[in-house]
Amino acid sequence: MNDKLVKLNVHQFEICGAQTEYCVDTTIRMAHGLGYKLFMKKGLTTTLNNDLLGAKTIIAHHENIWDGRFLTFFDGC
Repeated sequence: MNDKLVKLNVHQFEICGAQTEYCVDTTIRMAHGLGYKLFMKKGLTTTLNNDLLGAKTIIAHHENIWDGRFLTFFDGC
């Protein structure tokens, strides 16, 4: 997939998705590691409560980790 993105001259992505602590987190970390610039509007991921934490806490925790390290949050549409 990365070869195709290189050919298309893609350098940045806007992220959103489901299962914050799995699919979204892995995608963000992998894309960041490959050198892509990432953007997200806060609140555009979702997950489920688990035995230890509620979904809102999981999302807030991951957004805090990502912010300024792995991606840039933006306001607006």
